[in-house]
Amino acid sequence: MSDTSVEPTKDNLPVTAAEMGLDSGLEDFDTTDMVMPRLSIKHEDAVFVDNLTGEEHSKLQVVMLGLIKQRILWDTDVNEGDRPLCKSYNFKEGVPNEATFPLEASGFDELPTAENTLPCDACSLKEWGSHPQRDTPWCSEQHTFPLLMQAGDEEKFSAPAILTVQRSAIKASKSYLTGFARSNTPVFTVITELSLDPQKKGSVKYAVPRFVKVGPTDRDEWSDYADNYRQIRSFIQTPPPEQDDSATQDASDTPRTSNAGASEASAAVADDDDLPF
Repeated sequence: MSDTSVEPTKDNLPVTAAEMGLDSGLEDFDTTDMVMPRLSIKHEDAVFVDNLTGEEHSKLQVVMLGLIKQRILWDTDVNEGDRPLCKSYNFKEGVPNEATFPLEASGFDELPTAENTLPCDACSLKEWGSHPQRDTPWCSEQHTFPLLMQAGDEEKFSAPAILTVQRSAIKASKSYLTGFARSNTPVFTVITELSLDPQKKGSVKYAVPRFVKVGPTDRDEWSDYADNYRQIRSFIQTPPPEQDDSATQDASDTPRTSNAGASEASAAVADDDDLPF
């Protein structure tokens, strides 16, 4: 009798379906169907987490394609599944939640009726001390970075992902980007190592990202990096057509509550990168 078993490994490495002469079952899955993973920060362990694979990384070497500035406004008490009170996808116009937006505190007389956006420059909620419970801005500035990671054992940076930071991480982000801005040099000209510095305030543990240059990128890739940045920036800055359910939220918008009993974190924490200080 012939052996019909399938050898699952080859040289101690997984064998692909193609090598085994099998269909993958993903023939109808187009590259346009792929979901771009997001890196969130697991503050208690000071690691980055890939939201698609669950993989944790204490350090990552990436090519940061550029910066996309945004804003997000959460209620003072946030529960799982809550939507933001307002979000600005481009740092200029906010898209308010008509049912929950704090109109009076914002300084506006009425909600928009046409394009459903409010000008961020004229909104009081971005100002220091506007938060009802803390001496901070109620509306948080976000730095969103489209980036490329190494795929598997490949040396080439080809796996796209998104990292969004805010609050305590904004200072580190601005410090790192200042040198590039002064020299008018794209951030994708260097390989950046991402790591996390564990911090503690009262009983709340949090981690602040560190950005370090580790070497130059391949000059031949720069044109592609610039094209990728423009495409991703255009996509991210376009509000989703529907704002009626949680499916329209980014992974970075998924809220969680703060640690119980922590006076420094009495307000809810909006996401893994949204610390209450």
